[in-house]
Amino acid sequence: MNEEDQILILDYIDGELDGPGQDKALELLATDSELKAFYEQSKITVNQLQGELNSPQALAMEERLRDFVLSHEKERFSIASTFGLNNFSFKNLGSVLSFNNALVASFSFAFALMVAPSLIQQNINLNSSTLYEGEIVSFSTRGSAEDESLISEGFFTDGYIIELISSESKSGKFVSSKGLIVTISITDSFKRRDKSYYYGVLSDNKGNEKQFVATRSSDSESYIIGY
Repeated sequence: MNEEDQILILDYIDGELDGPGQDKALELLATDSELKAFYEQSKITVNQLQGELNSPQALAMEERLRDFVLSHEKERFSIASTFGLNNFSFKNLGSVLSFNNALVASFSFAFALMVAPSLIQQNINLNSSTLYEGEIVSFSTRGSAEDESLISEGFFTDGYIIELISSESKSGKFVSSKGLIVTISITDSFKRRDKSYYYGVLSDNKGNEKQFVATRSSDSESYIIGY
């Protein structure tokens, strides 16, 4: 996976590719597992950012900005008249921005102060030098020991993900008495606003693999884990 392929995948997520570009992106996703993981993680992040920008707080900020511009229409109109701009309309936000760059800067700064904190994230540093080791508690399967795997019915992996996160390690290996080995790797972890996010991959020695995301609020000890 190189930087050019990553940019192509990001353009694919944004819907900016033409037919040939989409075909190339789909071909890469079908043949490159590392790039597929990058795609899935990036898609989640983009959806989260879009959710923030469309949140009630951001929309309320936009509404207040619009009301502020309209409430100053009469005052700014008198200034426009002084310069002979009698037909100038401040209901067009573009006109306001081109007329008063200082006002633009003020709006931009205010918007950044209100919206940016919800987008800023702080990395969570995990120990990457040591492999955490744990034990898989026995669970029943309908078949033999050879059928025991990451995707076996009755095998719940939430507890092992939480155990790894609590150890502050970036990767861990969990082994069962029947020979099943499950490896968990956290590929990205960060804090944003009042929540901690952990993205990662589980795999076993039977060739099975699945991705996960775990989130936890600062005022709670419980995790929400999705696959």
